[in-house]
Amino acid sequence: MNVDIKRVREYLSSFDFQKLFIEELNWNSCTLRPIECPVGNECYKLSAIAELGGLVVYLVEPPEGGEIPPINERRKIEQQAKKSTHEHLLIFVDWKKTKSKWQWVRRSIGVQTANREFPYNRGQHGDLLLQKLNGIAFNINEFDKDGNVAIIKVLERVSTSFDVEKVTKKFYDEFKNEHDYFCEFLKGIDNQQELQWYASVMLNRIMFIYFIQKKASWMATRLSKT
Repeated sequence: MNVDIKRVREYLSSFDFQKLFIEELNWNSCTLRPIECPVGNECYKLSAIAELGGLVVYLVEPPEGGEIPPINERRKIEQQAKKSTHEHLLIFVDWKKTKSKWQWVRRSIGVQTANREFPYNRGQHGDLLLQKLNGIAFNINEFDKDGNVAIIKVLERVSTSFDVEKVTKKFYDEFKNEHDYFCEFLKGIDNQQELQWYASVMLNRIMFIYFIQKKASWMATRLSKT
């Protein structure tokens, strides 16, 4: 499903993640009560803002004036959330709603548990996160007669979007440099956010073609030796 890029960016920029999931990604509203989670000297509030198939999205807020907790505390909070809902996505935010970290934990039989986190700060174009959100948006025809989607299908989509290996900082730095360089040469797109999105999409497609060609070259070399 292709989401409305402009509206998704607006919801991300305003940190209105509840409307983002319900109105743009077509997830359901959630009536679970907020969870108070004391960690260290602070108490964090986990508010269920959306759910689909039993997977719940929690907004994790610090006490007044607080920041996003460090990684060791984020993992403790995740364990507390697991007691209420086994499958979930946590969105950690600071008190001022200027920074966020999106956390999903992969749990599969026979596969090592893995913690996946993706940052988003106000003012960023957020192309990487936007692509992941596009992957977990659902069409109305994917829902059953009761207005839900099977948890297996939801997990499959979330896993495909969020379960990626960590990429080195060097790659991100090089990608950003190429992205900025590419933007300077693009003409005819006046909206800066749409310009950055277009540049990201084109670079991703170029990389995809590159890897396909590399794989084909590797296969050809291997076959020639057999």
